[in-house]
Order: sequence, then structure tokens, then C-alpha cells
Amino acid sequence: MEASFLKSSLYAQLARTQRLPSPSTTALKILELAESPDVTVKQISEMILTDPAMSARLLKYANSPMVGPRNAITSVQQAVTMLGIRSVKVTALGFSLVRKSQQPKCPHFNYDVFWAHATAIATAARGIMAVGCPARADEAFTAGLLARIGRLAFVTAMPEEYDGVLARLPNLMADGTDEEKAVFGESHVDIGAELLAQWKLPALLVDSVRYQLNPAAAPTAEAKQIAEAVLHAKKIADVLCGLSKGSEGGRPQPVVQISVIEDQFRQAAGMLDISLADLPDPEVIEDQARDLAEQLNVAGSLEVQELEDRAQELESQAITDGLTGLTNRKGFDARLAAEVERSRRHGCPMALLLLDLDYFKQVNDAHGHLVGDDVLKQVGRVLRETVRKCDYAARYGGEEFAVIATESELQAAMTLAERLRIAIAGISIIVASETYSPTVSIGVAAASAPTEILTAEMLISQSDKLLYEAKRCGRNQCKSGLIGKPAQVRKQTITSK
Repeated sequence: MEASFLKSSLYAQLARTQRLPSPSTTALKILELAESPDVTVKQISEMILTDPAMSARLLKYANSPMVGPRNAITSVQQAVTMLGIRSVKVTALGFSLVRKSQQPKCPHFNYDVFWAHATAIATAARGIMAVGCPARADEAFTAGLLARIGRLAFVTAMPEEYDGVLARLPNLMADGTDEEKAVFGESHVDIGAELLAQWKLPALLVDSVRYQLNPAAAPTAEAKQIAEAVLHAKKIADVLCGLSKGSEGGRPQPVVQISVIEDQFRQAAGMLDISLADLPDPEVIEDQARDLAEQLNVAGSLEVQELEDRAQELESQAITDGLTGLTNRKGFDARLAAEVERSRRHGCPMALLLLDLDYFKQVNDAHGHLVGDDVLKQVGRVLRETVRKCDYAARYGGEEFAVIATESELQAAMTLAERLRIAIAGISIIVASETYSPTVSIGVAAASAPTEILTAEMLISQSDKLLYEAKRCGRNQCKSGLIGKPAQVRKQTITSK
């Protein structure tokens, strides 16, 4: 826009109302917390649990066919671990906005129809993105859900004036941007994008909403792809909600299966408590929507490989700890979940090592954080040089590190732990003309014959308990145990000489 939106008289008029749609406090706190490089799954889970409605919706989403979990997800922490912090961040934002308000003084507006259509756009956008760039499917879902949020702002802040605009449209969810600009000088797309910006939502979401009608103008390849998915998804949503009969023409084999999107749409609506009482019959929907298939070939019309490469690059940056060069907690959570799934599927052993530097706070307090940072960098270097290529080292948070030892029995994992303990103790850092060498305590949890009951949480909990047992027993040592029945658990201690 040419003039600053914040200074416009329209925005001032909208801002005066106290009833504008906005994310819940919990969602905004999750967004802020998720920006920290050291955030843990536990912290995110505890924040979500403060909002019972969001907790229920997240669990429904994690167990839905859209996500396709191998086993039932029964806790918020399991859901966050499986989905990943990035996905939870963007989906929680969308979930928190789906709230019904008192019917406005706007006879041509209906909340049930509005949210049903928004959910249909979200589900279709996710399905389209799964073809072109699966890594961005959750962003596409949330962008679709929020694509028309500016319309809620108009309805809430100036219902009488906006009812006149809606009265001239063929249906509630018709585009209407020209009519809006004629009356207000701005469209609901502009209003919605600025609302998202004011809530400090990720720029990718803001741009995807802002350019949903003109994806080519989006400032990044990622925003362009999501915006285009939303644009195409609206055509599907119109059919799913009975607002359109599709387009004329041939019926090529669909790239995106309409029936699959319809099923997921109904499941998503149930998850968000949205009424679908007035939808057309499913067979009618599929027959009318089938001829949209050619338009849905978004993967063929975009530079998919370039976008996927860029997404992988961004993902790599997002999961790398800037100080040590190791994977950060976000990347660790995803890899641990994948390795647990692989071990269960093939019945191969695995182990998890949790390492915690001893008396690290005293180092920071006595010598400053620059020295502390140097210690962490050196420990990161030792981990990279010591673990096997098939193992996976990460900075778990603060002065804690983790190593996923793939296809490792308990004894092999303990050997690796002891090798790491000795190597870290061999680090020499000159501080105030003296040599400082850090020590580390290690907890090792191993699963010799993984079954369906093995989870990432079990490994983390067991290794965490063993780590603190090593701390209680004097530090600079390793403790280990097997995952399984109590009778199978054994411990081993190796201390420095």
C-alpha cells in the first residue's frame, strides 16, 4: 500500500473497537517462546496446557489422518514432539483464532459459513502444498485459515457499513475486494495482512495472506508458493461449501484427490468445532470438483525443485545451533522421533546419551560468558570429532548436549559415553594464566529390542534420570540403564581416575 496502514483513518476506526479478532494470549506466548533457539518441547507443551481448548485441538490434529501418526498420540508433549515446534507454532496460531462471537448486526454474514469456508481453504491449501513442498504444508494450512481474517475485522468493527457490501455479492465468500475498496479504500485482504503483521506473526504467513490474489508479487519464493496454494484452494473450498459448481471443461486425472481433501476438511471442521450442516452431498461435491484438477497442478506450474532446495536450506539453518555448529533442540527432537520410529519398525537397538557440563554456572560466574561460550564451542567440536558418522550429536539446551547412538546396544553406548567423557576432560582452555578442563556427567538409556511401546519420551526420561544420578554420585561419570521391565534395568558407573 502507498500510505502507511497504521496511519490510515480506516485502521484507526477499526482499532477503536475492542472486539477485533486476535490470537489468544497463549498462542502469542507460544510464538514468542518458539523463537528462542533453546526452547524445549516441555516448555512449549506446558504453555499449550494452559489453554484446554488449544490442547484438545492440537491432540485431535496430531491424531488426524492429515498427520497420520503410527500410534495414538495421548499427550500434548507427544504431539509437540511428533509435529515439531515449527508446525505447532503456526497451527496453534490458526487454532486460537477460530472462535465464534455474538452474531453481528450484519444480516448477510454467517459465522458458521465463514469458518467452514476458511477451514476448507486451509485443508485444500495443505493438500496442494503437500504435492509441491511438503515442508511448508502446515504454513499453508494456517495461511488458508487466516486468508479471510480481514473480513472478520470489517464485520466486527463496522457491521452496518459492511453489510451493504456483502449484500451486493453473489455469496458470503465471494471475492468482493473491488466492492470493499470502493467503499472503504482497502480490501479485506489488505486489512487481514496488516492485522497479522500487527500481531507480529511470521513474515511468511503475513506475505502469504497479503499476496493471495497475486502470488507473483510475493517477495519470496516460499510466500509465492503458499499464496498460490491458497488462491487455488479457494476454488476447491467454494465447491466443498456449495458456493460453486466447479468449472467447465475436461476431467483429467486429479493431481490432488478431491475426495481426500473433502475427508480431511470434514475432520478439520470437527477438530475446530465448526458446523457443516449445510454442505452438499459428498458425491455431488466430488463430481463437481473433479474438473478443477487441471488447475490444481500447482507443482507443475512452480519451480518446485528450486523451492524445495530453498526450503531445505532454510530448514538446515533453522535447526543449527549458531554457537556450537551442532543441531539445535528442534532438529534433535525431529531426528529422535524418526530414529525411534526406525528402530521400532526394524527392531534394531538404539541409545540416547544426555550430557551435562559439571559446575558450568561457576565457570560463567567466575570467568564470564565469553569463556563459557568457548567451552561450549570446544565441547561441540569434541562431539563432532568423536561420535560415529551414523550417530547424531546436538546441543540439547544451555550446557546440555545429546547424542543419538543408532543401532547401539547398551555396552556400545556406554563405551561411546566414556570416550566422550574422557575427550571432554582433555579440553584445555587458558583462563587467567591457568588451564581449565571441563568435566561432564552422562546418562545413557538404551533399548535393545525396541517394540511398539518405545517412545522418544521414554528415552529422554530414562537418560535424564540417569544423568542426574551421575550428578548425585559425584559428577564426571556415566550412568546407564536399559529401557524395559524393572528386572531388565541395570546400571554401570565409570568414574575418572
